[in-house]
Amino acid sequence: MINSANGGVPNYFTFLDAHNAAPTVAGTLRTGLAETTRSVSPFITSNFWDGMVSGNIFDSLAVTNPLSGDLVYWMALSVNQLTNSGLTYTPPAGTTQTFRFTLRSDMFFQDGRKVTSFDVAFSYLALKGSGAFAGGGAAPMTGVTILSPSQLDINLGAFGLFTLLSLTTVPILPGAYWTNAGSSAWNNAIMACAITNAPCYPAQYTINSANPTTTSCALNCTFSAANMNVNTAQIGAFYDPIANHTLVGSGPWECGPLTSSGISTSCSSSGTENPPVGGSYALTRFGKGLPPASSISGSYFRSNGNLALYLWSQDTGDVTHDFLNFSNVASCFGAPVTSTGSCAHFQQGIGANGGPVSVGLAQVAIVNRFVGNNWVAPFNWNNSPPTGIIPLNPRLYENTMTLNPASFAGCATPYPAGGYDC
Repeated sequence: MINSANGGVPNYFTFLDAHNAAPTVAGTLRTGLAETTRSVSPFITSNFWDGMVSGNIFDSLAVTNPLSGDLVYWMALSVNQLTNSGLTYTPPAGTTQTFRFTLRSDMFFQDGRKVTSFDVAFSYLALKGSGAFAGGGAAPMTGVTILSPSQLDINLGAFGLFTLLSLTTVPILPGAYWTNAGSSAWNNAIMACAITNAPCYPAQYTINSANPTTTSCALNCTFSAANMNVNTAQIGAFYDPIANHTLVGSGPWECGPLTSSGISTSCSSSGTENPPVGGSYALTRFGKGLPPASSISGSYFRSNGNLALYLWSQDTGDVTHDFLNFSNVASCFGAPVTSTGSCAHFQQGIGANGGPVSVGLAQVAIVNRFVGNNWVAPFNWNNSPPTGIIPLNPRLYENTMTLNPASFAGCATPYPAGGYDC
């Protein structure tokens, strides 16, 4: 249980990390709400009780450490602040500062769709333009400039000490469910802009002041501004995302389980949002039923299984180190199984599904997945860790499994009996 300095026990990290070795009801975490929710729609959510539900379904670019309040990059691989002179394009009018976000490449929504910079841009434009409480952090935004499927700039007209802290709180929505253009148009445009050398970048979107739920496009408009316009029928107080099966995010808990079409069983006892007194919400862990780290698109990108896989990869986020590490595992490809030398590590542990086996495409792909990825950026887990985080390498829990590090379980027997990081 995580006791937040500001919010007590009921917070995002408690629900993400809680573990009970002998629960009253296996596989279940219960919490009581003092009030019914007002709405779980990201466009209407505005109080603590709403956030207890929607805040666990949607992720944001960064989160705050519950013990210190420090910012930790979450969906973002890196964040850089740029002045106008550091940009290679003309920013939107009124821009004085820009934050460049590079997204992690292994993030998926709960229906299996990949999270892209277009989804991030749509979320910021739609939530700010509609006046949603959840879009308040985007208040100083002048526009969004997309540089690639995984990199975008959020252009700002004003900047202060806490701007980045508030800017990165905006929930990230799957544009396919909320765009006025419809999911087919969105999906087709995403596919067209995901191919190598697609003529889609840079694409710059700004909110139309006369009609703020619509956008304008500049620079390159292959991905039409119409795709960035929110469906106004879905942003009102009477729209129910549970009844309409659009309550889909990339966070650790889902209103599901979901299919690729977004159809899900209801996560509410009433079948709608805001169940009455005595009713309940039942969220499902994103990845429930799957072995740890067995699916990139089918489980939460920050699950304990994926953390174990990251630690096994030996990537650290230092690009020079990680490229050398990747070269090392690539040089081990197809080499005979051995118990000594650098190749031995990559032939066992969670990344080798226990092993020992020769290094194949799976192990190489795992190491490549985490190149440049610092799990706790901008901190360093070894040398300057975030306040309160457990030391490396931790014992982890997922599904009914205990994932032990080699320091506890050793490597004499293959994972999962042996260490995940062998």
